[in-house]
Amino acid sequence: MVVAGPLVIVDHRPAPTGIAFRGDAKHFQVFVLESGHGLPSVCNDQSKIGSGDFDKTNPFTPDVLVFDEKGKQIGAPLGKPTAHGGLQPEGPAVDLGFEHGFQGGRLFVTDSNQATHQHNGQNNSSRIVVLDPSTGNVNPFITGLPTGDHPTEQLAFKDGWIYWSQGSTTQRRRRARQWRRAKPARHSLSGYRAQQ
Repeated sequence: MVVAGPLVIVDHRPAPTGIAFRGDAKHFQVFVLESGHGLPSVCNDQSKIGSGDFDKTNPFTPDVLVFDEKGKQIGAPLGKPTAHGGLQPEGPAVDLGFEHGFQGGRLFVTDSNQATHQHNGQNNSSRIVVLDPSTGNVNPFITGLPTGDHPTEQLAFKDGWIYWSQGSTTQRRRRARQWRRAKPARHSLSGYRAQQ
């Protein structure tokens, strides 16, 4: 169930992890990020559901659902993994947000392939992407972020800057905060190349 003020969307969604709004108090859209599966298990292996990682109906791969102010789903899920793009199929995808809040702008999403079914997973698979709400296309913004025990997680925006939480890379649960200026579209920080 997703609750947004007086709006309640009742559904049996697999794992909603993020929510963002666009519009005004009377007319708005609700963007709900579904993480795909979390930690690997024999009962949630997305590669064994339907036709596998790129099955557009696979509940264990990440996507973004859009609802209107009445709670009615608008269109098909956005950003579903494909052989040529989309969110990463292993997941999890953790957060999303518009760079200008309710006014919209670019829609940013954090995702990773942390939940691979192999020893040590994909340790630098976390990234921040831009998801186009009108097409569902996903474009990498910052890639190669550390994954470790926790992937790239929550997003925040202020004064033209994007901030995110970066999880630990070891059992010591070290936390690092990294930032990225939303403009210009390209900027190097700590050895990572941010691209739009």
